[in-house]
Amino acid sequence: MPRMDRDAAAGLLGVSANATRAEVMAAFARRARTAHPDVEGGDAETFRLLVEARDVLVAPRDAAASAAGVRGSTAGTAPRRVVVRENAPRPHGPLLVAAWVGILVVAAFLSVFRVEHPWAPWEPLLRWALLIAAGWGFAVTGRRGLLGVMSLLFLACVVTTLVVTTWGGLVGLLLAIPALYGLALSGEARRRLARDLGGA
Repeated sequence: MPRMDRDAAAGLLGVSANATRAEVMAAFARRARTAHPDVEGGDAETFRLLVEARDVLVAPRDAAASAAGVRGSTAGTAPRRVVVRENAPRPHGPLLVAAWVGILVVAAFLSVFRVEHPWAPWEPLLRWALLIAAGWGFAVTGRRGLLGVMSLLFLACVVTTLVVTTWGGLVGLLLAIPALYGLALSGEARRRLARDLGGA
C-alpha cells in the first residue's frame, strides 16, 4: 500500500501542507478526540489514517531538525505512536453516567431520610453531595484525585452508616456500591483514553 502523500495528509487533518509541527499536532488531537476507537462513534480505520497523516507531516520535519543538530526541543524525537487496543474499555456514555449518578442520589436519600445523625443534620447531605460530585467528576474527566476523594467519602459513608445503623442507610450503601463502581470504570477508561491520545 503506497504511503500517504503530504497533500492528502494535510487535507485529512485540515491543515496546510506546510503547517508547523504544533499546528499538525493540534489538528491531530482535535480529530482524534472523536475518531479514536475507544470513543463512542470512533472508528479504528479513520484513526489509523489520522495517525498516518500526522506522521507524514511531522516525521520529515523531525528528521530534518535532527540532522541539522537541533537540541533542547522535541523536534528530534520520532512522533509518538498511538497504540489502538481493540478490546480496551470504552468510557460510558452520558446517559449511563447520569443513571449511575441517579442511583447515587437515591442511595443518598435512603441514607439520610428520617435518620438522626449524631453530628449535624446537614453533614450527611454535604457528604453525599460531595461523593456524588466526585464520582461524576471522575467518570467525566478520569482525574485520579477525584477517585481518591470519592473513595474517602464512601468510606466516611460506610463508617457513619455503621454508627447510626438504619435499614435505609444499609440499603443506600448497597445501592451506592455498583453505582460508584460503574463511575470508577468509566473514569478509568477515560483516563486511559486521554493517555493514549497524549493528554489531548
